[in-house]
Amino acid sequence: RNLTCSTQTQIRPLGRCCPICRPCRFNGRDYAQDQIFIPASDSCAECTCQDTAVSCRPIICEANCTHPVPSGSPCCQNCSACSFNGTVYGNGVDFLNPTVNCSRCQCQSGSVTCSPTPCPRLFCDNAFLPVGSCCPVCPPKKCEFEGR
Repeated sequence: RNLTCSTQTQIRPLGRCCPICRPCRFNGRDYAQDQIFIPASDSCAECTCQDTAVSCRPIICEANCTHPVPSGSPCCQNCSACSFNGTVYGNGVDFLNPTVNCSRCQCQSGSVTCSPTPCPRLFCDNAFLPVGSCCPVCPPKKCEFEGR
């Protein structure tokens, strides 16, 4: 059997014919050579035992978004939907902006983009904005028949 540790860190336990790699001791626990573990002291780190030394690095998260939904991990974001002003919206969902009137938003891979509500082009000179509406409208045409 080929060992992955250096000969300086190999030991031969009593009663065994072949050497083994000396374990790493980290925060009072032993870890085997090449063992990858998440330490109890930092759930956002990943550690590896190599030649009796432990090296740790931050867990790499694949997802990066501006409006993640809560996930089970304290380290990584969940970008499968969007959390916007306390409401969760599914991926690809269009919705009215709850904080800005006349603005539509879309959830895309955990990020929300908003833009003004598009209004139709009007063909009148005296358009007005009805109360509670986002877009101006033309006034109703007056019905004229025989000059009345």
